[in-house]
Amino acid sequence: MKKILFGTANKEKIRHVRHILSPFSIEIIDPIQLGLKLDVTEDGDTPEKNAIKKAIAYYQTSGLPSFAIDSGLEINGLSNEEQPDVFVRRICSQEQKATDQQIIDHYVKKIRSVDDSTFGTWHNCIALVYSEAAPLLHSWQMEVLFTSNQSQKTTPGAPLNSIMCDLDSRCYFSDMAYMDRPDSRAIMSFLIAIWMSGKIVAPASAIAAVRRKCSLSSKRKTT
Repeated sequence: MKKILFGTANKEKIRHVRHILSPFSIEIIDPIQLGLKLDVTEDGDTPEKNAIKKAIAYYQTSGLPSFAIDSGLEINGLSNEEQPDVFVRRICSQEQKATDQQIIDHYVKKIRSVDDSTFGTWHNCIALVYSEAAPLLHSWQMEVLFTSNQSQKTTPGAPLNSIMCDLDSRCYFSDMAYMDRPDSRAIMSFLIAIWMSGKIVAPASAIAAVRRKCSLSSKRKTT
């Protein structure tokens, strides 16, 4: 079983990627399993810059092959000043973290300022770091339909899933199976291609070493 660290604290993102890769011999390790608590400042002005920064930070801290995903959003009908861009979840002050419902309400208001519904484009990037060499990148766009009518089903950790629909099926993302989502196909194709190349190896001994290191660090802080 090949192992890779997903550089995120978002449990829904971890659940999503684990599910779509479950048919393959790839185990997604999350920071909590290793006792890692990184607070990476996402100050890049593009998804690529933020994804690279996060992937490098997790790789340098853990020594394990690490990847991160970042996104920017453009909503049709909004002015340049109103576009979320890379600040999709950062709708409050730096000190205050918005709740899922606050995020939904914020974007429903923006959508209604345009119409009952409008199209949007996600600009996504996944960055993978497995050595001191340059990160491997895969960028893609995903067009969706945003609606001001919220689905009855929400996705904790991914609030916009309840107000955006797949263009082909017109289903809410919160109602779709992971495997049916277009973003799943993009993530799968990239990671599986890299693993099949045989370049990346994360032995169990390396993961155990990271866990021991984090455990010792935690004990020092409490003594």
